[in-house]
Order: sequence, then structure tokens, then C-alpha cells
Amino acid sequence: MQIQIDKEQELKTSLILVNRTQYSDSLQQILRLTHELPHALLDALRLLYKHLTLHFTNNHIRIIITELYLSQSYYKDAIEELEDAYRIDPYFSQIYLILSKIHAKTAYKKRIQSLFENAINQGIYDSSIIDLLPKIYLEEKNTPKNIELFEKLISHNPKKLHYYKVLAELYRSVQQYDKAGYMLKKMVEFSPKLALDAVKLSANMLRLCPMNFPLRQLLINFLWKACNPEKAHIQIQEL
Repeated sequence: MQIQIDKEQELKTSLILVNRTQYSDSLQQILRLTHELPHALLDALRLLYKHLTLHFTNNHIRIIITELYLSQSYYKDAIEELEDAYRIDPYFSQIYLILSKIHAKTAYKKRIQSLFENAINQGIYDSSIIDLLPKIYLEEKNTPKNIELFEKLISHNPKKLHYYKVLAELYRSVQQYDKAGYMLKKMVEFSPKLALDAVKLSANMLRLCPMNFPLRQLLINFLWKACNPEKAHIQIQEL
């Protein structure tokens, strides 16, 4: 009986930590308690939801609830909490971090993907979204969606040179060689030291479309920038 009383007091203490905005400490204390006494999970959730009714827009409390659900592999409940958190504040970064971590483990992949896509459409370019969405599209072999995504990423952050190379590769994969060449051109304009990368990609494309003279002209330009005039001269002879 004394143990039960002590645990109840520990649970109340964890709520005091929430009131003090010590959310991480509160979560760790509740997780430790529910690990020792699994039946305490329901009591913890009841108290947290009661607290949430008074502080409805506090997403930190929702994250604690989410982590408690995840500790028991209740993915559906966890995702529903994160969807509520998204509706309250779509810029709350922990939403995307947690969803990206559980994406591979859950049967609710499409719900996570849909939420990430909605966030991108709102102009939210969280790093967890940017890391996961391209992988999802790659697994789905959905190149048009990946192209659309990287076009938005470049528009949002035009100095991120990696995006140009990826988008050039995506355009190449759907035989849009002119657009691929343009991406390489923009990349080299930002950073001439990447000319060698542009040479390799454009040369590979020219093997597939040897009569594409604009692309050959780009290759010549990249070769000059990469300090390879001999090969540039050979390409000039092919014009």
C-alpha cells in the first residue's frame, strides 16, 4: 500500500514539473514510473488530459502524452495526438521529428506522409520533413512528386546547392535533359568548384542524347570551368 501511495505522489510531482515547464524532466519521471508500474499509464494519461483541458494549446503536454503512447507502441493514438498538435501549431518542430522517427515502424505511413505534404504546402520546411519526404517518394518511385518537392525547396532556399544536383538527377531520370542541364548551370553559377560534378552528369546525359547541342554547349562551359580545355576542345569539334 505504501508503494502505491509513493507512486501516486511521484505522479503528482511529475505534474508539478509540467506546471514549471520542465517538460523533459516530467516525461522522464512518468516514463520511469510507468515502466515500473505499467498500470500507472492510465492514471498518468488521465491527469495529463485533465491538465490539457485547462491548457488546450500547450503542445508540450501533447508531446508528453505522445511519448507515453509510443512507449507502449500505441502508434495510432500517438499520431492522433500529433495531428492535434499540428492543427494547433504547424510550426512545432517536435511533431515532425517524432513522426519521422516512427514512420518506418507504423502502419499509418500515409497519414504521416499527408501531414508532411500539407506542411510543405503551407511553406513549412522543417528538416525532418526534408529528410523523410524524398525517401518516401523514392520508395514509391514517384519521381514527379520528388521533382515538385525539390522545385519548392530550391525556391525556398536557392543557395542550397545540393538541391540543384538532386533535381538535375531527377530531371535526367525522366529524360528532361534541358531542365537537368539548366539545374547544373545554376549550380555551377553559385559554385564554380562544382563544375566537375556538372561535367560528369552532363556527359552521362549526352551519351543518351548525343544530338542535344544546348546540353553539349553546357558541357563545354563546365569543362572550361573545371580547367579541362583539351576535353572542351574535343566537345567543340562535335558541335
